[in-house]
Amino acid sequence: MPSDPPDVPDTPAADLHPVPAHGRTRPRRRHVGRWVALGIVVVVVAVGVAVVLAVKGGLEARDALTSALDDVPTVEEALTGGDTAAAQQALDRVQEKTTKARRGTSGPVWAVAGSLPGIGADAKAFRTATRSVDDLAQDVLPPLVQASGIVDLSGLRAKDGGVDLGPLEKAAPLVASSADALTPVERDLGAIDTSTLRPQLGDPIASLQDKVRTLGSTVTTAHRATALLPPMLGADGTRTYLLLSLNNAELRSSGGIPGSITVLRAKGGKVTVVGNASSSDLGPWKQPVVDLGKDNTAVFGTQPARFPQDTTMLADFPDTGRTMAAMWKKAGHGDVDGVLATDPVALSHLLGVTGPVTVQAPTATGTTGVELTSDNAVDILLSQVYAEIDDPAEQDAFFSAAAGAVFDKLLHGDVPAADLQHALTQSADEHRLLVWSAHDDEQSLLDPTELSGALTSTDRGKHAVAVLLNDGTSGKMSYYLRTSTELTSSQCTGTTRSDVYTVTLRSEAPKDAQQNLPSYVTGEAAGVVKPGVIRTNVVVYTPQGVGVPVIERGKQTVGGDTDEVAGRTATQLTVDLSPGQKVTLRVTLLTPQAGDGKLELWTTPTTTTGGLAAVAPTSCTR
Repeated sequence: MPSDPPDVPDTPAADLHPVPAHGRTRPRRRHVGRWVALGIVVVVVAVGVAVVLAVKGGLEARDALTSALDDVPTVEEALTGGDTAAAQQALDRVQEKTTKARRGTSGPVWAVAGSLPGIGADAKAFRTATRSVDDLAQDVLPPLVQASGIVDLSGLRAKDGGVDLGPLEKAAPLVASSADALTPVERDLGAIDTSTLRPQLGDPIASLQDKVRTLGSTVTTAHRATALLPPMLGADGTRTYLLLSLNNAELRSSGGIPGSITVLRAKGGKVTVVGNASSSDLGPWKQPVVDLGKDNTAVFGTQPARFPQDTTMLADFPDTGRTMAAMWKKAGHGDVDGVLATDPVALSHLLGVTGPVTVQAPTATGTTGVELTSDNAVDILLSQVYAEIDDPAEQDAFFSAAAGAVFDKLLHGDVPAADLQHALTQSADEHRLLVWSAHDDEQSLLDPTELSGALTSTDRGKHAVAVLLNDGTSGKMSYYLRTSTELTSSQCTGTTRSDVYTVTLRSEAPKDAQQNLPSYVTGEAAGVVKPGVIRTNVVVYTPQGVGVPVIERGKQTVGGDTDEVAGRTATQLTVDLSPGQKVTLRVTLLTPQAGDGKLELWTTPTTTTGGLAAVAPTSCTR
């Protein structure tokens, strides 16, 4: 009989699996497939939920952000108008909305969205923009609102004609805090490449970047003002300054020769005129009073360090300030805390807000009062004075008296703060108001501004194009010189950009100059040129890293003396103009790398043309 089968456990048939001959169990493909399918479903659902949440949060954030940005101008208008309470109320609304917008773009979902293909760049940019606007609302604007409640521009002037420095000193740390908080916001927003974003997002963010840059300029200006004005106006002790009156009728790089010098003293916010001098009282010196450095010496020789009238020949006004201060001390007048410079055109801007001033001018029988207005100041100071006053010393005294009268009226008259600020800003923007401080910490704050006139020694100036003019007539014929410099074309070949600047010089000197103009105006006594001819030495400074320019006059390439200056080139050539003659120079600069954005164009301010402009060359793609 067959034997009985072996005993087996009571196990459901479905759980019985044959054992392979090699002794291993087969994979449970059916179970694994189920788990994979389930996992895919879970991921899809999770992503779907995440997308829904991201879209929902993004829409809420967008609405809140848009509304907040619409309210920001209200804050700015209230601050400008001096209504601190209204500014705070508007800021409260903005903060509530930016907080909501930030919350809508926070969390791991948005962090992941920033790395997804197709939408990652937009998601990341939107999140950054939202956070940046919230940082503005929470950290940048509140100190400004608080500072505005302390500083009232219209109330800064004290009864004795000085400036009440107390509010400025209290506001200084608040504005500094705002400036510090703004730095990372500008950095993060500036890092967004809007060209890679969808237009619906890229355009608003580009607009936001522009607005933040504008705000940054305002905050930076406020920071410098509150940090600089108290010490420079004598909050910590008496300060002494030299005010140079530059004469555009005899051009120098910074505007003109410093014919007269006004000595200013500041203490406790009050500025007074304590003396006058002529640049002819200083030197000339046989040896340079300071070491100008090899770059300056290569271009201008040692003249600017020996002749006070040539100190403004230097391309950097801080070098002019240091040199003039050294001359002043060497002449036995002691140390000064800084040097300022302005010209008759800037004085005309100031006369527009102060109203006319009367200055005493010498005559054959005594003196007579001459009324200076915003309309006639330039002509009187740069032309008529030479026809009516023969003695150069008396001319300089008249220039000093004119500058002193204008500044005295500014300091002691009832001039609206907003109007004064506008006139000073206009002068600074035209490079007609320059300031150098002998105190390093103050100068470091001045360096990046228009007031410093620092061409080769600052980051701002290093990347500028400059066309500077120095009179070679040894007279006062620059009064009749008309100039213009502009970017006329810009194109790219590969990654090299070619920029063409057109420099025009034209003479409006009278044809009978020798008969009708004094010899010290025509330069006849110097014998350098024929009377009536205007000789101008033109110096072209390239941006840093750019080689020797190609300079053409008509169809002819003209050469010049070229020197390397702080990683850039300076090319100098001479142009002579007969009465009525015009000369056009075509200056081509080849930038051997991709470049974009705006450049600054620095020129010598003349009687009719300012000295600073922004130009926008073509951008080259790497």
